[in-house]
Amino acid sequence: MKEQQKPVPERQPPPTYMPFLMALSLTFTGWGLIAHWVLSLAGIAGMLISVTGWIKSSLKDESN
Repeated sequence: MKEQQKPVPERQPPPTYMPFLMALSLTFTGWGLIAHWVLSLAGIAGMLISVTGWIKSSLKDESN
């Protein structure tokens, strides 16, 4: 009979607000396609900010 192993990873990454910002940015981008290009521009800027923040927090978590 096999021994049960502990699942990997043993700890969860810290919470972040970047997924919420990404969803909000995608919503703004969609609204901008219907309403005005400025909303799309704001959505694209928000996506860039959220992706870079998400990657930075992920890399910072791996270094610990």
